[in-house]
Amino acid sequence: MKNETTNNKNYVRYKIVKSNHSLRAASLLMDNEFYNEAISRLYYACFYMIKAYFFEHHIDAKTHEEIRNLMNDHLVKTNAITENDVTFYTNIFEIRHSVDYGYFIDFDKKLAQILLTETEIFIINIKELIAEEFTNEDLY
Repeated sequence: MKNETTNNKNYVRYKIVKSNHSLRAASLLMDNEFYNEAISRLYYACFYMIKAYFFEHHIDAKTHEEIRNLMNDHLVKTNAITENDVTFYTNIFEIRHSVDYGYFIDFDKKLAQILLTETEIFIINIKELIAEEFTNEDLY
């Protein structure tokens, strides 16, 4: 059991680190005017953080759609986060999807900066729900 608990903690740490790295990568991409790529990384920063939360709480979410549904079921209905957080997550998912799979779509610095700010808020909100042992460590 101890080994399983250690593995679970390591997985949660791993997802938090991936979230942090994606956020940092997005900033670097924005600094170099790669706004579409930055937006994709912002989405994944959110995705990895919510995956960390779900894994820590033994909630199985395999797809992007499942994550959005589970956010409503497990976080909004319990008032852990607001519907605005889910709306933001849905919006950034749809924007990321259009960036990665659409044609002739180029987003600008203004949108990327707005999404960066909203991503940072979303990540803070989810980090507050994750056990202190993970969020008090230097996981960068």
